Amino acid sequence: MRIANTLPRLARMAASGKLRDALLFHLKETRWHVTRIEQIFDYFMETPMRKNNKVAIGLLQDCEDDAADFVGSPTVNAALIAAVQKLEHYEMASLGCLYEWAEILGNFDAAVILRDLLKDVRATDDRLTDLALSGINEEALAHMVLCP
Repeated sequence: MRIANTLPRLARMAASGKLRDALLFHLKETRWHVTRIEQIFDYFMETPMRKNNKVAIGLLQDCEDDAADFVGSPTVNAALIAAVQKLEHYEMASLGCLYEWAEILGNFDAAVILRDLLKDVRATDDRLTDLALSGINEEALAHMVLCP
């Protein structure tokens, strides 16, 4: 849920409307993912427990710190994309493992949900890459070269 709490702040930092929209879409998707993960716990007849994930907490803090360094300049968009993609890559690794484990355990209902979540996360990563390549990275570089 920390990601869902952080995404609105990151979206407000974005200087690009397209990036802001992508981050807000990701927020909606993240909230849906929480619901789906709760279903997986039901499939295993387990109760989810909140746990502090130090890696995720660190990545989220890095996102905010990196973006804060560039607020008010076009470079903030490239910083946000890079930071959020770090989170997405961590999430892909986690979901990929959980998917394989669900299959090994024979819980195919859970595996289907995890596979779908993994597809969503990959699609988010692809959207962020497309935004970066649409001119955001070049604009950030130009700004950094002009304003050392």
